[in-house]
Amino acid sequence: MKKKLLTTAVLAAIAGTAGAVNVNPDGLGQVALIPYYTVQGGTDTYIYVTNTTANGKVVKVRILEGKNSREVLDFNVYLSRNDIWTAAITADGTTGAKILTNDKTCTVPTVTSAGVAFRNFQYTGPTGPTSGFDGEDTSLARTREGHIEIIEMGTLSDSLDASGTAVAGNQTPFKPNAWATHTNGVPFSCTNLINAWGATATWGGGATATSVGLNSGGLYSGAFYINGAGGTGNQVNATMLDSFNTNIVLHSGPGDLLPNLTSAAPPTSVVFNNGAAVSQSWAAAPIPSAGLNAVTATMMHPDVLNEYTVEAGLAASTDWVITHPTKQLYVVHPGGTGSVGNPLVVRQPFTTNFGAGGSRPGTNNPTTFPPTTGGACETVSLTIYDREERTPTSQLDFSPQPAGGVNSLCWETNVITFNNTNALKSDKLKLNVNVPTDFPEKNGWMKLTFNDPLHRMFSVQGPPPSGARYNGLPVIGFAVENFVNNNVTAGVLANYGVSFDHRFTRSIQ
Repeated sequence: MKKKLLTTAVLAAIAGTAGAVNVNPDGLGQVALIPYYTVQGGTDTYIYVTNTTANGKVVKVRILEGKNSREVLDFNVYLSRNDIWTAAITADGTTGAKILTNDKTCTVPTVTSAGVAFRNFQYTGPTGPTSGFDGEDTSLARTREGHIEIIEMGTLSDSLDASGTAVAGNQTPFKPNAWATHTNGVPFSCTNLINAWGATATWGGGATATSVGLNSGGLYSGAFYINGAGGTGNQVNATMLDSFNTNIVLHSGPGDLLPNLTSAAPPTSVVFNNGAAVSQSWAAAPIPSAGLNAVTATMMHPDVLNEYTVEAGLAASTDWVITHPTKQLYVVHPGGTGSVGNPLVVRQPFTTNFGAGGSRPGTNNPTTFPPTTGGACETVSLTIYDREERTPTSQLDFSPQPAGGVNSLCWETNVITFNNTNALKSDKLKLNVNVPTDFPEKNGWMKLTFNDPLHRMFSVQGPPPSGARYNGLPVIGFAVENFVNNNVTAGVLANYGVSFDHRFTRSIQ
């Protein structure tokens, strides 16, 4: 009887979380967050998204540079049932990056084998309330590292059940599922999907939900990093958010800034804390949105844990990627009016802003804010252990250190390299951790802690403490380790690469 009652209680708790956004440990979901892409040092990044369901789907692929998560490219992908779409991100000349594919799956606009160059429009321009300028580098070099969002926007259907004959122009009959479906490896008509976004066509004319149903999940995604010259390869699975939006169809046009991570609905999260499912509703808040807070809650962690090695005999190298997927939506304050445009307003759980400057009008004391540089820095502490639980006697820190001389992560995507071994060849986003010279062991693990007391988020908007308190910052990422075996026969390439998902702690009060 007790066992039966326990089972009933567990099932009731799980049922209460239906429709709540969550990080799915099984690796399937509606939103894929790929923590890193790079073309630095001859590395190419290969990405994929797989539809495991029997329904056609449309997803938004949004590629974001790493400093401030400004969009460098976005487009729609129309997946057939049981389809997989693949692409490569590679260098575009000596300064920029581009994405290319030989995949037959329909993209709107078309992504070809020649590639589409990344753009810097969203972080260039003069200082001011309508500019994309954010105080940082405006060159195309900034597009060479970052992270990626892939957001399901709905399931495809056909308005009519007739033959599937493709008709251009006004798109009658309107059959996007049939057009996206592959026959002998080729979609029926990518052209018709493109035409549907014409100014007078069905989707382009504003009826974006026509023949598109609610999200149903069942996607998975990831990336792998190949450096041909170095003979290394590393792979990472995307963080998958499930039950992201179960309320409305999210389908939007190519280049539309929505949906994004504010689009979660209902604004409810579920996480596991100390073995128990914790469901939390998030209060309505225009800045930022309640849906964004729910998404952020699923990834809130006070500590990041993973391994490292810098063993000289193996020519070992280690890098960690630390990405804050929702940070840009909290810390970016373009100039504007009132408190909305006030770059001094700090939004939990972050403590500093990524400032492009601007102005706050006022009758008596109008204020102008100059651009700030160096990112939106959040302090961290580092604790390193060898394989025998020993710690060094000297303090562990980053180099170079940001202003203020404290360990901080300042970008949306950060790459931490150990002893400048630079496994991922990062340039714009890199920090170095020197394993102290008084620490003879070159293998072990490290704990990175978000140590500011204000690294927290409350479920109820209002003066702290209000509602449940989630401690830490939203974070995803992984570690890579590369090795060289110099003991094999001359001429035999003997390089190896592995990757490890980060482990995290969680704290809810």
